Amino acid sequence: MSDGNWSDYVADAGSDPAALSDVGTSMGDAIDTTQTDLAGVDTSALTDAGYGDAAGDVSSAQGDLTDAASWQQWSQGDLADAQSWQNESAGDVQQAADWAAWGNPDAAAESLNSAQTASDIASNTAGTAGTDLGIAADYTDSAYSSVSDASTDTSAVDTSSYDTSAVDTSSYDTSAVDTSAVDTSSDSSV
Repeated sequence: MSDGNWSDYVADAGSDPAALSDVGTSMGDAIDTTQTDLAGVDTSALTDAGYGDAAGDVSSAQGDLTDAASWQQWSQGDLADAQSWQNESAGDVQQAADWAAWGNPDAAAESLNSAQTASDIASNTAGTAGTDLGIAADYTDSAYSSVSDASTDTSAVDTSSYDTSAVDTSSYDTSAVDTSAVDTSSDSSV
């Protein structure tokens, strides 16, 4: 799910509980990852460096992801409820078959009516899950847009004056770096 946006993925899932569950799970994972990444951004440092717009974008994204996570979790609860109602419906159908086998058509018809009611509730609950997931998608798409804006707001950052001499790189393991393809013949400093 790297192309497009979450709203498209939810729309493509339609009202299929399995597809909605797959999208919801993937969205939950993406939200968790992005929240973790954004938690490491020091918005006050961005503001102090003169990138207040970027700091605002990051804060906006964090808020949108919090809202998205709530809606995504609700959708997953709705899908679990829908599955429970589907199971209820299947049990009622089996009960109807049993009643019919015992020669009681009235009880069989009653069980089939119960099965239809449970199936309708399952369908409505899956629809609610789709709506909740759609709201989560809107928040997630908004958050990703804010992250993109923050990146744009800081893309012109001049890092040439940054003092990195205090960075201790002695513990970095570079033994696995393949430099055989690097042409150093024209660089006398190598």
